[in-house]
Amino acid sequence: AAELKPDDSKVQLALAEVYERSDGLERAGSALRRVAVLAPSNFFAQANLGLFLLNRGEYQEAISRLTVASSLDPKSSRVWSALGHAQLLEDHADVVAHGAL
Repeated sequence: AAELKPDDSKVQLALAEVYERSDGLERAGSALRRVAVLAPSNFFAQANLGLFLLNRGEYQEAISRLTVASSLDPKSSRVWSALGHAQLLEDHADVVAHGAL
């Protein structure tokens, strides 16, 4: 389905979830990035990419995506929590690099 509908954000989002669950993290990241481009106003696309990037330690890009997600759904406590966490980790990246945070 993904090959037949490479520009369908719903298909790409589902594909990203499958990749994440099967430890295909590089492929999941690629699919999530594609969804974010295809559907820039899709809360789930932005939030999932932000959370994925946060878990990968890509704090600046995670902050960017989570900020977009928070503007799309200002009541999402999960996104606000993740955004605060990403900002904390970004602010203390030198400490995080040494495993102290």
